[in-house]
Amino acid sequence: MYISIVKRGKRLRQDKEQRLREKKCLLVGKRMILEYPHPIERFILREDLKEISSRLGLFAPTTFVHHSSFVELSGLTTSDGWAAIVDIPSTSSWDRCHHMLVLDQIQDPGNMGTLIRSAAALGWDCVATTKGSVDPYNDKALRAAKGATFMIPVIEVSSDELIETWRQRHFEVTIADVQGKPFQQSTSPHPQALILGHETKGVGRWAYPHGMPMAIPMSMQTNSLNVSAAGAILLYALRPSI
Repeated sequence: MYISIVKRGKRLRQDKEQRLREKKCLLVGKRMILEYPHPIERFILREDLKEISSRLGLFAPTTFVHHSSFVELSGLTTSDGWAAIVDIPSTSSWDRCHHMLVLDQIQDPGNMGTLIRSAAALGWDCVATTKGSVDPYNDKALRAAKGATFMIPVIEVSSDELIETWRQRHFEVTIADVQGKPFQQSTSPHPQALILGHETKGVGRWAYPHGMPMAIPMSMQTNSLNVSAAGAILLYALRPSI
């Protein structure tokens, strides 16, 4: 059982298809695990934590593993020794989403996680990822988000679904684009969508008939920003009242 649990956890960490089949993912890190807002299926802890964990009174089945097995499970040579198998939350509806961050073909898991964390911190209602983006439940994306992935709905959708939602609900859509008009604060009462695109290719052409390309005014010495940095600025500028 010990070996099978480690193998299963490792597959959940490495394989998106496995996560989709099970609707589960692997969390690594004590703080993120203890802040997870839903029931936990199983704790997997390094064996030197037995005494500490007994004092905490953990509320799910717990498996203790050797240090080498925990490294294999987590993919980390240095960690606090905490992991858990948890449910991926169901996010089938975005009816209440008034401020939507769209991540179009984002490839770097660090950027994915950082942008989800920024959106949650600034009061945005949901994050939509287009097909072909890195999985937000990728282990590196989860670490970068630091638990925010479970604080805000994160939904994978097609461009057609987004366009139909914007049309039906009269979204005002801002496209981050270094060639766009200088950014201006919106005073529109309509729902807001902000689209951030692929790290080198930018936002897909599918979005342009449905939104306004806007750029962050910058010094002549700098002509672009990392998508996480640009995203944080625009998320703050367009943030809802919180």
